[in-house]
Amino acid sequence: MKHLQAIYLLLFVIGSIVPGYFFIQFLNEDGLEPNAFVKAIFATNPSKF
Repeated sequence: MKHLQAIYLLLFVIGSIVPGYFFIQFLNEDGLEPNAFVKAIFATNPSKF
C-alpha cells in the first residue's frame, strides 16, 4: 500500500509541475494577452473538438 501511495504522490507532483511549466513558457513569450491564449488553444485541428 505504501508503494502505491508513493506512486500516486509522484504522479500528482509531475501532473502539477509539467502543465505549469508550459503555461509559464507561454506567459514569457506572449504575456497576458487573451487573444493569443485562445489562438494557442485552438491552433490544431484535434484541439478544436
